[in-house]
Amino acid sequence: MKDRGHTCGWLVLWISVLLAAPGCSGNRPASVLPIRIGLLADSQITSPRSTPECLYRSKSMDRRVECAIRPPALEHLAAEMLQIALDQFPSDVDIILYLGDGANSGGADELEAVFAALEGHRKKSRIPIFMVIGNHDYLGAGNTSDPLIRFLLLNCLRLEEVPPLPATYNRPLSKYEVLRRISEFNRANGSLPAHTSFRYADNGDILDPNLDHGGGLYLAGHLVCPREGDKAVEIFLADTSDYVDTSIKPELTIWDPFIPRWDFYGMQGSVSSRDRDGGTSGPRRSQISYLRDCAAGPPPEFRFIASHYPPDNLDRKRDDIPTGWFFEAGNLLHGTWELVETTLFGSSYANQKIQHWRNKGRPNYWLSAHTHRRTLMRPGHGQTHAGGLAGLLTGATFQNINVGSTTDFRAHVAVVEPFSKPQARHDKHVRRIDRHVQVREIPVFDPGATRERELLERVLAGIEAQGRENRTAAHRIAYQNDLQFGLSLLGLNRDYQDEHWTMSDTEEACRRLDGFLDAWPARAPGDERADVVRCLAFIASASEVGACRGKDGFDPDRCRCP
Repeated sequence: MKDRGHTCGWLVLWISVLLAAPGCSGNRPASVLPIRIGLLADSQITSPRSTPECLYRSKSMDRRVECAIRPPALEHLAAEMLQIALDQFPSDVDIILYLGDGANSGGADELEAVFAALEGHRKKSRIPIFMVIGNHDYLGAGNTSDPLIRFLLLNCLRLEEVPPLPATYNRPLSKYEVLRRISEFNRANGSLPAHTSFRYADNGDILDPNLDHGGGLYLAGHLVCPREGDKAVEIFLADTSDYVDTSIKPELTIWDPFIPRWDFYGMQGSVSSRDRDGGTSGPRRSQISYLRDCAAGPPPEFRFIASHYPPDNLDRKRDDIPTGWFFEAGNLLHGTWELVETTLFGSSYANQKIQHWRNKGRPNYWLSAHTHRRTLMRPGHGQTHAGGLAGLLTGATFQNINVGSTTDFRAHVAVVEPFSKPQARHDKHVRRIDRHVQVREIPVFDPGATRERELLERVLAGIEAQGRENRTAAHRIAYQNDLQFGLSLLGLNRDYQDEHWTMSDTEEACRRLDGFLDAWPARAPGDERADVVRCLAFIASASEVGACRGKDGFDPDRCRCP
């Protein structure tokens, strides 16, 4: 018995040594993410000259698509809300990624406001900020590529109206122009102080102005944070509006001889996956190849893909990120069909190729936006399979981290940071991704916090007074309740969807809102303007989705963080 026990003891010791040995995946020490990454997106700053009468931006469309049009106050305050959202980031954030849809229709004035906010914060905070393009940054209302419709949309014109003088109209920027501007913005991070350790490169020098979003035009960036040893962090900035290898068209089309398919730009994303012969201009590499080749060299400890669309939304119309077995069942069906179509018709799908961006054997994460999620994912959700059906069967995955909007309900930013078990256990805003990484949501306005709840009550009292004091004002919609009438006067509710509501009503609501903000210091001298603005944006966004709704309208007692 003694010999047997001695033998068992040695066996246990040897097993312990083997499990603790370097390179043994069973007990490999968890690496610590050496940086903190700030995420925000989808401000969708809208030109004040933009009309809600476009096909893709109409009252009827808004009833089907929650964010086609937003309350006048929310659109009026969007640029200021972007600045406020940026200020929510803590000072220990190492880098900020803006994940697209800064503008609503790619208008010159919209993008000017986006870059002014981003550049202003970068100059003030000295934190590097990088941007990727979203569908709204270069398409009318995020959907239409037609230059005429975009022009009419951005200048409050109908087809039968005479265009304004060239010196006065708001010009829609082409995708090429937007990409050039983003490349210049990203490269300007190199002028920050020397302690900034990020190295950035992109294909901005070879962008072809003769191409468009359907012809292989994309901006791909490669970002490296070299830290000690193998703790380097690598980030691919991907253009997921790179549609050259897909059948997506802006009008109704027959996809192939067997299956009718109706699509328009913006419903889904894509990245090019097939290298092409560029003729006299030379070969053109796909985006998959470009970023894969950029990463040649020693593998980093952590790799992130940053894009506007989630990976499961590439070549697929998915309205959410992975959340359960039903989503995986849909992925299995998609993957099976893509394999059949590729085999029979030679089609190319991004989902089958993004496996080339995985850093095999090490952590891989995909950072995205576009979904306008109200909150971050719950634990266990968000794993995206790469490589089509084969990837689904072999477990080739990215951990998906999707951030919501800076203006929609509930507006928030997020920080991807090293995993901390105590913090993840006790902080309701923290979600664990895996043993390396967690993501922390930072609400732009949290009605659950005592100070902000008190501010909400003061602002609602001011809105109620606005309704009571303007009972005789001419207005499309009448309310007996002073608070509800005040919300309507200031463009803070859904009355803009009423058939009789016009552009002049929107303009009047915005004028009243400006007056309300200008007069606020006399009502509450201790309140900062930024606090009042984010409170008003919260009220408008909650009204838009029906949150905080009571029997008699908006009810602050029903405002709770979901």
